[in-house]
Amino acid sequence: MESRGAVSRYRVAGVTILQGDLFDVDREAVGDIHGLYDRGALVALPKEMRQGYVNALAVLAPRATCLLVTVEYDQTQMAGPPFSVSEPEVRALYGPDLDVEVLAREEVIDQEPRFRARGLDSMRQCVYRIGRGLNQSA
Repeated sequence: MESRGAVSRYRVAGVTILQGDLFDVDREAVGDIHGLYDRGALVALPKEMRQGYVNALAVLAPRATCLLVTVEYDQTQMAGPPFSVSEPEVRALYGPDLDVEVLAREEVIDQEPRFRARGLDSMRQCVYRIGRGLNQSA
């Protein structure tokens, strides 16, 4: 592991994983990013912070493909986090310049008893691939 400013780098087998506060780093500190994996960041943010998060990703990793995992549920049944982020919201956040591909949408409430205990009767996990030119034929 090495630290460079607000970012820690972990390298193994040709893969580098960066850890840090997204809002405290700049593009120079992180270098060239080819891929992003978001399993819990977007859904942890309240609605009013989500566009800022996506904008920061666009600055730090303008050419990266993102694997995004969200959840969808009736927010009148439970207050987040995690917050429900719908497909239309994902498409609006990432804007017209990026392709958004739904890879999976699955009911997971039976595997998440803690959320059933908080009042949910349904929770869907959604997986998206987001990037430039995903829908172009090879």
